This record gives sequence, C-alpha cells and structure tokens, in this order.
Amino acid sequence: MDALAHGKKAAVEIDRYLAKKAGREPYAESLEKIQVTMTLPKEVIETPMAEIPKLDPEERIKDFTAEVELGFDEETAKKECGRCLRCDVSWLAARDKSLQIASGSAPPPTRGEEGDSARA
Repeated sequence: MDALAHGKKAAVEIDRYLAKKAGREPYAESLEKIQVTMTLPKEVIETPMAEIPKLDPEERIKDFTAEVELGFDEETAKKECGRCLRCDVSWLAARDKSLQIASGSAPPPTRGEEGDSARA
C-alpha cells in the first residue's frame, strides 16, 4: 500500500512540475472521502492467506531469469480473491449508511461496528 501511495504522490508532483512548465493549473484531486463503518465477517478475517508456490532452489540456480513465484492455480486464485480486500463492503451502502447517520435518520454504529478492520 505504501508503494501505491508513493506512486500517487510522485505522479502529483510530476504533474505539478509539468503544469508549471506548460503554464497551466496542476491537477487537483476531487475524490470524495467516505468513512466505512462496517466490519468484516469473522470467517473472512480468519481465512489464512494461501502460500504462493515457488520454484525449487535447485531449479532456480540453473536459470536466474526463471520466475521464482509460480502463481496460483485457478481454484486457489478464486479462493484468494474471495478472502478479502474489503470486497464484501459495498461502498455505496457504506456511503448511504454514513449519510443516514449524519442526517440523524439512523443511529450511529455501536462499539465493534466502527473502524477499519483490515489486516495489518
């Protein structure tokens, strides 16, 4: 995640530099930020990450250009995709719930419902 953040930061700085050279306004980010107040189901959090198959060391030393990580088979890839990157949380539902809470038409979340429960 840090690499993505640094990449985005670099892209913004490059745009600012190029905009200044071209005499135009730099790109302004206009994304609406929302707070997701839903938690993940326990079975999603506790599903262990699949281990990526790797090329045997004996084979690696024969060819230093060979891929070390062999990737998942289709079944494992599908299980891994279902494991979670918060795909179970619909951002539209989260936005609507947040708007209802802000307007007072829904109660605020109780303890245990709030916060980001993504794994570290």
